[in-house]
Amino acid sequence: MSASRNTSSRNTSPRYSAARNPDSLIKTRLIQGFWCLLLLLALGLWSAYWGLEDPGRVLIEQGQLRVESTAFLALWLFIIGALLSGMLLRFGLNLLTLPRVLRRLGQQRRHQQSTSALEAGLTDYLLQQGQSSIASLAHAAAKSDSPAAILLYVEVLCEQGHLDDALAQLEKAETALPHCWELPITRCLKLMEAGRFELAEPLLAEVRSEFPKAPMLALVEFHWALNQPDYHQAEPFLNQLKKRKTLPEQRIAQLSLQYYQRALTQILEDRGNCLIHGETELPIDSHKQQDLQKALVTWWKKLPKWVQSQSQLQSLYIETLIRLGLDDLAVKTAKPWAIQGHLNAFLHSLQGLPARESHYNQLLEWSNIQPSAAIEMLLAEQEMGLEQWQKAQQRLEKLRQNGHSLAATKLLFLYLKTGQPMAAKQLASAQNYVH
Repeated sequence: MSASRNTSSRNTSPRYSAARNPDSLIKTRLIQGFWCLLLLLALGLWSAYWGLEDPGRVLIEQGQLRVESTAFLALWLFIIGALLSGMLLRFGLNLLTLPRVLRRLGQQRRHQQSTSALEAGLTDYLLQQGQSSIASLAHAAAKSDSPAAILLYVEVLCEQGHLDDALAQLEKAETALPHCWELPITRCLKLMEAGRFELAEPLLAEVRSEFPKAPMLALVEFHWALNQPDYHQAEPFLNQLKKRKTLPEQRIAQLSLQYYQRALTQILEDRGNCLIHGETELPIDSHKQQDLQKALVTWWKKLPKWVQSQSQLQSLYIETLIRLGLDDLAVKTAKPWAIQGHLNAFLHSLQGLPARESHYNQLLEWSNIQPSAAIEMLLAEQEMGLEQWQKAQQRLEKLRQNGHSLAATKLLFLYLKTGQPMAAKQLASAQNYVH
């Protein structure tokens, strides 16, 4: 950490800033030259005036060596000698530091070459999106000593589904760059995303011991704690990420949603009602249903307002309520969102709503307040479930005329169900259905 602080203080100095900015360096040199010329001019005018008034005599005698001149000439010989001595001294110091300068220039040249190769590989990948472009990017990453190039190559490998190759690349890079904390932390995150927690655990222990102050360590700890039985341990790490602001706000919001979704899952697990397994649902008795309803409502009310406004979590909450048989609560909860015009966010969840007269009346009320094609489609599904075929047919035909693709599919089923083969044939022909 001390080295990091020293580097930070050095990098913020004016001299370092000028060296990084050529225009600033030139401006600094011009200002320094202007003041030196002004000082020499003032000194020359003063010495000329002094020499005219009282030229003086300077005598230097050492044995048989005798040097005699005016004070004016001696002063300027001394100034010129001092300047030449300073230039020779600076030249000697530059010769002493020449190996280090050449080494730095070589590093800069290699870094520039690796950056150019990385840019070429990335451009090739973006243009071609093929195996040859991945090979080009891999070659650029191999030539580069920058962790950013390696991480970019790893992300491309993961995007293409080559997770094992990406992990191997990270492990190899960790050996070459042992002081780079980004590499083991990225490998740990990739292992957790793949569900390989047995491999991530020893790696996380190494990261904790070697890089205890790494900025992204809290992110790894959050993902690790979130997948443990006591998921509440993830909350301090989430708060730490929010406080440090090391991640974008959108990423922090995603992590918060993951935490609250994990809390919802835990509520179901604690009560032995893991009902969401594909299309399979287990029956629950009324007492357990009331207990679940109370727990879910309490959980929802404790959520921050900005979390409750997230469509992703709203959809999950509505779907959970419906699948647990709490569809009345689901309709009641969804009503203000539907009236505000946000129904499309959780329309898929409401499509599993059972057909009931009370639900149908609620949807009619929504339609009167905020008419929309989504609510009309839900009404048609309710009418079909309640066997109000004529109302459903009229509603679906109107939706189909307005270009609603799902309405045509539902209408075809309705024609076949109600014994209208000719209408079904005409509709199938118009929609290019294949039988």
